[in-house]
Amino acid sequence: MYTTETTMLGKLAAGENISWKEFYASYLPLIRNIASRKNIPANDIDDLVQETAAALFNDGKFNYRREVHGKFRTYLGGIIRHKIADFFRKDPPSANNQDETVETVAPEFESIYLAEYRKYILSLAIEELKSRVSPESFEVFQLCILREIPDKDAAKMLDSKPNTISVRKKRCREILQSIIVRLNDDDPVLGLKSL
Repeated sequence: MYTTETTMLGKLAAGENISWKEFYASYLPLIRNIASRKNIPANDIDDLVQETAAALFNDGKFNYRREVHGKFRTYLGGIIRHKIADFFRKDPPSANNQDETVETVAPEFESIYLAEYRKYILSLAIEELKSRVSPESFEVFQLCILREIPDKDAAKMLDSKPNTISVRKKRCREILQSIIVRLNDDDPVLGLKSL
């Protein structure tokens, strides 16, 4: 897993040996969640994900260039939106997706896409945090911040002192906040919030 989207995009743009399969695996949850929220039937989601990934690569080469396409978030969102619209062109509304048509894909798509994209980028930020702290500190982060277990209870669970837990939690928050600030500086529309 790449520590940031920027790192992966930079490697792809430089023509480094990163396959579309790696890219596909990284973005699979994001694209699946959006497709699901847009009422794409579960048995068609994988096809939509593959079509989206294929649109990003041409003859094995990554198509995106920031200076040409702008923010990757916007570029990827446009491709996903078009692939969803293509799906509804081919598959008229049914009992499962009766409210979805080509015309209805766009209006709320941006809000759905941005919400899912934020979750995706936050997951990358958490992966970066994991790479920057000790396993013990990350375990504290998972317990106290992600699962919201009180410090004293986490200290008992981890056979540690409450002060140690508090220090590790504070350090993880500071590092995560610095990652989030960097991501928001790169793309202010994200508006990521710290945990």
